[in-house]
Amino acid sequence: MVIVASAPGIYLGWGPYTIQLGNLIVIVTMLLLFALALLLPFPKPRRRR
Repeated sequence: MVIVASAPGIYLGWGPYTIQLGNLIVIVTMLLLFALALLLPFPKPRRRR
């Protein structure tokens, strides 16, 4: 696998803000995982009979 560090990335601009596409994907994924962690219930321990 070859990674070319000098290759230009894809940048997205919205008004005064500019962000690289890779960074945007990482940020959106982190926010999605954070929201899922808040909304999904914790697993309950099993009761022994």
